[in-house]
Amino acid sequence: MREMNQAEYFPHGGDVYRNEVQCDFSVSVNPLGMPAEARRAFRAAERELGQYPDPENRALKEALSSRYSIPEEEILCGAGASGILAASLLAVRPERILLPVPSFSGYRYAVRAAETASGKAVVTELFRLEEKEGFALNERFLNSLRMARQCPDLMILCNPNNPTGREAEQEILLETLAYCGNNGVRLLVDECFLELLPGGKEKSLIRFLPDHPELMIVGGPTKTFGMPGLRAGWLFCHDRELVRRVARLLPEWPVSVPAARAVTAALQDPEPWLEKSREFVRRERAFLEKGLRRLGCTVYPGSANFLFFRTEREIGEKLLERGILIRSWNEDVGESGRYFWRASVRRHAENVTLLKVLSEIL
Repeated sequence: MREMNQAEYFPHGGDVYRNEVQCDFSVSVNPLGMPAEARRAFRAAERELGQYPDPENRALKEALSSRYSIPEEEILCGAGASGILAASLLAVRPERILLPVPSFSGYRYAVRAAETASGKAVVTELFRLEEKEGFALNERFLNSLRMARQCPDLMILCNPNNPTGREAEQEILLETLAYCGNNGVRLLVDECFLELLPGGKEKSLIRFLPDHPELMIVGGPTKTFGMPGLRAGWLFCHDRELVRRVARLLPEWPVSVPAARAVTAALQDPEPWLEKSREFVRRERAFLEKGLRRLGCTVYPGSANFLFFRTEREIGEKLLERGILIRSWNEDVGESGRYFWRASVRRHAENVTLLKVLSEIL
């Protein structure tokens, strides 16, 4: 493990405002977008824009409670998972955080936000997932926990991992959860991509919340229902006092009326849309993977709605010249002469365009 340099900061994808972009492969949301019910609810919310949102988010909490069988008192809603992350770190006030890498840049953004708000530095230990192991969270990670001289206060995991798309084995997750429970470590698990995987809801750690008050699960509709512009997210935690502490760190009205209405509608009967989305992602992911391998790219194991791959030359600038934005990911794994990328699964025509342009520049 190594400690994170506090100067490290990695930008997010989706910067279509400074660039001329026709196809954005840098953000990984449901390629089918929002379900029809959510779109209708969003449009209907225009009539309510003259009133404040419900500060308690009661309708949204009720929908979440019904879908995931969690008491409403153990649910907190906010303006996106990123806002929940930052508030959670402020509430927990960890002095030492453990973070496997490569991982979502937003975690370190949340660390920096917590440091700025508290005026106190946080030691962030980075556990490096190995390329030769397919960037898997495995027994080597568990051994590092057992051998560590000092336990972290907080551990952050993403399942499936972002940017690799690699799903963690249940046995590894459960042993990690047991370690955290036995050693007083808070475990924050980001499951924002999980329900786009086959059987994702059943693979969630939600069922372990009642027996593990140290467990915090962050989720949201951004990836699952393709609505990053609406900004909604949630925290599930059996420790109700912690939920209340996090809530006090959020704005007075944390979720807008249109976001709350759209997400609530999406949650009412999501399985038909999710099943359609999962099949679409499975098919197009296989198409993209096959095409990338044919072009000589190294594609790493994964099952999420994005692919993690490597090239032997820089492709980002040339793709952008052709109106295609892709997410560079050399921060945690890059070496001289080797370039790592994350590409989302898009509509078929866009996926075809990406492969065609890559065939011309590689």
